[in-house]
Amino acid sequence: LSGNPDLVGLMVESHLHGGRQDLGNDPSALKYGISITDACMSWEETEEMLTQAHKTLAAVPVAQS
Repeated sequence: LSGNPDLVGLMVESHLHGGRQDLGNDPSALKYGISITDACMSWEETEEMLTQAHKTLAAVPVAQS
C-alpha cells in the first residue's frame, strides 16, 4: 500500500456558497447554493483547502513497511 497510513479519512461540508440559512416560512426567500442544515464551506474555500492539503501531504515522506 502507498500513501499516508496516519490519514484515515477527511470529511468537510461544502456547498456552492459558504454559511447556512434558516428555512423560515417562505421558501422563496432562500438563497440558492446556501445550506439550510449545517454551516458549509464555500466551493472556493473547499478547493483552496483541498489543494493545500494535497501539496502538504505530497511533500511528506511515506514510511516503507
